[in-house]
Amino acid sequence: MPVWVFHTSIALPLDITLFNGQQVDKQVNLNWVTAQELNNDHFEIEHSADGIHYERIGSVNSRFQTSSTSTDYSFTDRFPKNGMNFYRLKEVNISGAFSYSDVVPVKFDNPLVDIISVSPNPSISKLSISCRVLEATPVTCSFYNSEGRIVRKMNYDFTTGQNLISTDVSALPAGIYFIVISRPNERLAEAKFLKQ
Repeated sequence: MPVWVFHTSIALPLDITLFNGQQVDKQVNLNWVTAQELNNDHFEIEHSADGIHYERIGSVNSRFQTSSTSTDYSFTDRFPKNGMNFYRLKEVNISGAFSYSDVVPVKFDNPLVDIISVSPNPSISKLSISCRVLEATPVTCSFYNSEGRIVRKMNYDFTTGQNLISTDVSALPAGIYFIVISRPNERLAEAKFLKQ
């Protein structure tokens, strides 16, 4: 027995005149403006890392449901992916019908490893390096003296989130040292400290 499938396209009375996004610090701010709305219930914000597969990351209720004047909206993605991010809006009508906006790409540049603090600085014996890490990765932490020579090299397996490197620097001569966190062919973060 044949099965018939019908696809019905519904034009929803919604006019998005502006939809954009930009990186602000460690997040992406999305803004959009509707010229008019009729029986609009809410917007679902969808995100994709590849521009093909989308997932819902939040929703914003319609401010007026029905309006003949322009209305501003915003949403903050607090956990964007490093690199390209793709966003689209799913406008859902009170009746449950929906339509999609155009896709907005936003390039997000966030270091894989961010050195939050080096303490105490200056240091006499113990040194702690606090790092924020976006994804688990093995790294090498190297200390360079002011002449550019490596005086210490340590390997770590960083996990996603907060990581702490603790080491004893009491045997190092007094002077300025540069900390470089890297992985093969990639320098991830750097800082410096003063050894007294």
